[in-house]
Amino acid sequence: MQLPNKWIITDLDGTLLNSRQQVGEKTIRRAEQFRSQGGRLTFATGRTLVASKPFIEQLNIVEPVILFNGAKIYDPVRGAYLEEHFLPQPYTELVLNLHSTTKAQYGLDLLVFVNEQIYVPEWSDEVERFRMKDKVAIQQKLYTEIYGEWKRINKIMLLGDVERVNQFQEYCIKMFTDIGPSRLNSVVSEPGLMEVLPPGINKGSACLRLMEIAGVKREDITTIGDGLNDLELITSFHGIAMKNGHADLKAAASRVTERSNNEDALVEVMDMLESLEV
Repeated sequence: MQLPNKWIITDLDGTLLNSRQQVGEKTIRRAEQFRSQGGRLTFATGRTLVASKPFIEQLNIVEPVILFNGAKIYDPVRGAYLEEHFLPQPYTELVLNLHSTTKAQYGLDLLVFVNEQIYVPEWSDEVERFRMKDKVAIQQKLYTEIYGEWKRINKIMLLGDVERVNQFQEYCIKMFTDIGPSRLNSVVSEPGLMEVLPPGINKGSACLRLMEIAGVKREDITTIGDGLNDLELITSFHGIAMKNGHADLKAAASRVTERSNNEDALVEVMDMLESLEV
């Protein structure tokens, strides 16, 4: 059975990775078989390159990968970025100001992603948990020092109580509508985690750009994810939602897996693609 130029673009956390932040052995073996049949496998994630490299190496990914929820496209063969997007200065200033002036009200932690550097104005248990999960280095900096990095900021992340994160997102959207430089591009990628991205950027827009770079047809791409940050990725292509995915994502998907991320659901997707070629 051959699968010429059939692509799978998968999310990482909650999709390819199980609850222990690992790729299942069955998935690793099936991915090797999928590639031997001519299939192409890569992923789209909110993670940085540092946090993604172990999985690029473990799965022998040679296709470009989408990082920072679409703000970057990285070529692991050349070891270079093919595409990069940054937050505009007024956008960055407003978000940071809104956070600093409402810290007491919402109690959210702020993480600013400057290429592969991550800065926080204050340290907390929540920040430490994130650092341990993604296995990344985080540096504490004053707000004024973070402002100085505005030309190189790829995304901003807010962590905290689920309800307060949602409230802060609503507040930011309103402030951007009233006085902001443009409409806020934000997503709650998982409960208690809000991300602010460059205008017009998401996993779906990055995947469309990847199609152009790699010369891939839309009908040859299957996408799979579990969170709301995967929504554009799922709805722009033949999109599959995880059994353990967000209800809104499941409603928008063309198919929902029967297995969860703890049951090697990607094997199910590869098997499905193979059966369609019979």
